[in-house]
Amino acid sequence: MRTAISLAVIVIFSLAGYFKSTRLSDRGKAIYYLICDLKSIEINMRSYAIPISETIKRTNNIHLKAFFECFISMLDNGSGIEKSWIDSVTKSGVFNSNTKSDISIINSFSSQIGMYDMEVQRKNISLFIERLEICLNEANDEYKRKGKLYKALGMLLGCALAIVIL
Repeated sequence: MRTAISLAVIVIFSLAGYFKSTRLSDRGKAIYYLICDLKSIEINMRSYAIPISETIKRTNNIHLKAFFECFISMLDNGSGIEKSWIDSVTKSGVFNSNTKSDISIINSFSSQIGMYDMEVQRKNISLFIERLEICLNEANDEYKRKGKLYKALGMLLGCALAIVIL
């Protein structure tokens, strides 16, 4: 009986460490995919010469589909661009693993969308991508520092508790 409990403790703590590590990894992935999607949108804005909301609808190779579909849906329902962007960041669930600082930077882009002519919008997208790349570097550094730590720590705590139980 004690062996089964010890094994369960090891598995539970190992999984907890794994999930914490995965959450760190997901932070960087969400930022990376947003950068890729914005680059595609910016390129398509040049090609189609139409506003950003229409460009998003025409861009097929979007990684963060849930986020952009939520954004377009809210726009189609009459919400303003800024409100739609900010609400989509929260409601889509794509950025749940990101820090408050990341979310603040992502939300700051909402004040730049649709406010200016297309040339200025493209420049704003480029500047926003630069800010996101800084966040991506921070996320990757944090994952390199702490990712393996959480996995190993979970396993070690599980083993330590299993020894105590035995």
